[in-house]
Amino acid sequence: MFDDPFFRQFFGDDGSGQDGNNGSNGNNGSNGTDGTLQESGMGSGFIFDSTGYILTNQHVVADADKIEVTVIGHNKPFTAKLLGSSRDLDLAVLKIEGATFPTLKLGDSGSANMGDWVVAIGNPYGFDHTVTVGVLSANERQISIQDTEGQRNYEHLLQTDASINPGNSGGLC
Repeated sequence: MFDDPFFRQFFGDDGSGQDGNNGSNGNNGSNGTDGTLQESGMGSGFIFDSTGYILTNQHVVADADKIEVTVIGHNKPFTAKLLGSSRDLDLAVLKIEGATFPTLKLGDSGSANMGDWVVAIGNPYGFDHTVTVGVLSANERQISIQDTEGQRNYEHLLQTDASINPGNSGGLC
């Protein structure tokens, strides 16, 4: 997961403060049924409609051949369909089929004020159900980030002191 280009742009290394692959063979993935390595990644997201619509980050699902979603309370992962994504906004909408799912309501970022407490829920480093708290330190931040596909210019960002770790992208705040 440390080879994810999105995170390398923040850390410039493997996230441990050391340049390199942390002693691994440099491959990111698991063995496929034919013995070849299959690249995999992880991220977070949340269901915003009880019929199975999910919001996550575009970089979490970019170039994915198959997207599987684990939902708390269900034994097996769901196969998700990518309905749409925006590289410029770094957002993606997925759809899973199944029963009525619990949802989270989308908030109004325009009503957020500096100093407000925030809660970040995600899946950093594959640790399920991780919750951190912090403070909203700025509204309307702009940043430009170079990635493998060119320059990303983000506008209207909320800045918090929540940590950024591989796997918690797409979570909620």
